[in-house]
Amino acid sequence: GAPVPPQFVNTGLPEFQRCLALLGRMWRLRFGLNQEQAGRWTVDFQAQLASLDPAALGSPESWWSVLLEQMWDGLL
Repeated sequence: GAPVPPQFVNTGLPEFQRCLALLGRMWRLRFGLNQEQAGRWTVDFQAQLASLDPAALGSPESWWSVLLEQMWDGLL
């Protein structure tokens, strides 16, 4: 396939580490939720992610934004 252009993830390595740790802590809480609960979980995760590194969600094309979009679409 065609090469994929670089995609912004985080401001730096410490921010990436904190955001990944947040996902690790919260991910297990997502299992078994109904659609409404999963929506609230996603809102909470997005808010906490934005507080750790606002730039991570600064563009709809950033890695974290794409991940969140997939969560909203029920793909994750």
